[in-house]
Amino acid sequence: MTAPRPAVLEAATAHQGAFSVHELEQRLTARGESPGIASIFRTVRLLCDLNMLRRIHRLDERRRYSLGKGHSHDVVCTNQRENPGSGACAEDVAPALCVQASRFWP
Repeated sequence: MTAPRPAVLEAATAHQGAFSVHELEQRLTARGESPGIASIFRTVRLLCDLNMLRRIHRLDERRRYSLGKGHSHDVVCTNQRENPGSGACAEDVAPALCVQASRFWP
């Protein structure tokens, strides 16, 4: 494993919830460990290929990633941009909104 990859993996596992490559870069830069955005993108792609990270495709076409195993289909609430998964959407309202927005029925 090349030197930048463990730093990227550590930064990814330190995140709570989903994150973007740019958020990883900011975390690594703050610690003085950023290998550069291209290396971070390559490492994230490798970690996805190894099923250590999952890609989350959002309605706004911005990719985010999370720790996880394998392929999955997730519906992400776009009302929770700052803290996805915080439960800010009422449980009885969120599923209906997701179905309406995505035309996807679980």
